[in-house]
Amino acid sequence: MFFQHQFFADYYDRLEGLFKTMRNSVEDLPMEAINWVPGEDMNSMAVLVAHTCGSTLYWVGSFPSNEDSTRVRDDEFLFRGKSVDELLTMLDDTLAMCKSYLETYTLETIESESFNKDRGSSYSHSWSLIHAITHAAVHVGDTEITHQLWVHRQQ
Repeated sequence: MFFQHQFFADYYDRLEGLFKTMRNSVEDLPMEAINWVPGEDMNSMAVLVAHTCGSTLYWVGSFPSNEDSTRVRDDEFLFRGKSVDELLTMLDDTLAMCKSYLETYTLETIESESFNKDRGSSYSHSWSLIHAITHAAVHVGDTEITHQLWVHRQQ
């Protein structure tokens, strides 16, 4: 693993920790729990994983790299998991792709900006990396709470 700057190594280390926590929240649950929606205006763990992966890959990878994204955000909220392994693979694949992007970035990468057509605004690439990790952290917390709700529901 070779990063162009210590910032990217530290960033990846933190992102990896978040994804490991999310992985831990889903890996030991039955399939019923993965697609269970705990309440109105809440999401299943399958949706949280799909959205976290989609969002993180977009803001860490596609956006700072100025690549066209095939991401359809709305589809992430309709996702239903077929297996726990599918969700774990999504997390692992997203983390691996983020690592490959981060290994190519320099400080100049994050000092530049790009236009986000969906939001109609320009954002610095440093903002996109900060947004990606803070947004992921929120949804990691959501999966932990959903896991706890599932466990207590079963008692």
